[in-house]
Amino acid sequence: MAYTKEFEIHIHNTDQNRIMPPAEILRMMHVTTDYQMHAEGCTIQEVQEQGMAMVLSKLSLCFYEPVHVGQMLCVTTWPCKSRGFQMDRCYRAKVGDTVVAEGVSTWALIDINTHRLLRSDKVDFSHYTFGDKFDIDTKIAPYEGEYEAAGTHRVAYSDVDTYGHMNNTHYIDMICDLIPEMEKKRPAALQIHFRNEAPMGSEIEVFRAQCGDTFYFKSTVAQKANIEAAIRFEK
Repeated sequence: MAYTKEFEIHIHNTDQNRIMPPAEILRMMHVTTDYQMHAEGCTIQEVQEQGMAMVLSKLSLCFYEPVHVGQMLCVTTWPCKSRGFQMDRCYRAKVGDTVVAEGVSTWALIDINTHRLLRSDKVDFSHYTFGDKFDIDTKIAPYEGEYEAAGTHRVAYSDVDTYGHMNNTHYIDMICDLIPEMEKKRPAALQIHFRNEAPMGSEIEVFRAQCGDTFYFKSTVAQKANIEAAIRFEK
């Protein structure tokens, strides 16, 4: 069986509408992953001690129902059998019997010192409970149009992870902060491709476009591609 963790949703997990924002749902998914790693096998710290890091390269999330203060959120996650240099992981979140969100992420294993990409079998993940990868349709169409400057973000102490780079969940907060009247919108799906990391103290330049019910983002750090993202809202 896949690994499951239940969370009671408190006021600090929600926005001004008392609803969980997209980044907070992803954080619960990551926390459940951490619990599985501690319970079943090699942890993030143990990977680091071997001179390696697990880096998120791609993420897709779909949101089906809002999650409110006081509800119990049950998050289930499982890794999928690796394919060479990438590792996939699936997530499903429920309130009661209702699926409220699903996600699929793709991870890479790198050498901390050389930043060289490594095969996933460099770490022994064999003790984990694995499952089949499922596909989710974000219904986010490709965008090839023009972008406009949307703002900058200075990566601060509160943004970074244990590697000293911008935490992947904070990118979702960053782009949501740059969406006009975000508090009046209901997210339906998002996807992010992570290109280059942003260390603490660096400045991220963010560019934005809108096409229909979807906002598109791309960003740079030190003149290098940083992320490409899109978030679609309910009409």
